Amino acid sequence: MGVRRRHRALPQVTAVLAYNSYLALGLLHGLTATGRRVPEDIILAAADDLGTLGGTTPPLTALDVPLEDAGALAVTRLHDLLAGRRRPAVSRLPARPVLRASVAAAEPVRT
Repeated sequence: MGVRRRHRALPQVTAVLAYNSYLALGLLHGLTATGRRVPEDIILAAADDLGTLGGTTPPLTALDVPLEDAGALAVTRLHDLLAGRRRPAVSRLPARPVLRASVAAAEPVRT
């Protein structure tokens, strides 16, 4: 999917946050195939941290989300719904960025 989506990454796009690691891997492959360099031409990061992202070239930045906590929350919400209990739709889980070489400092905008 990421390989196909790279065609939509117009030259003026300077950063992409992929919904998941698999999409980020496809984007990295597609961008590289078209000559776009990460992070020199475009910054790339994923909203989850698949363990292999640290082994890509360049290693991809990602958000580390506690999967066990997310799964437990999903099960709790499902049980609540099945029991007729409704809770607020917003939950917060601790997450941390795993900064790797696919991000770079932004260039100053010149006017």
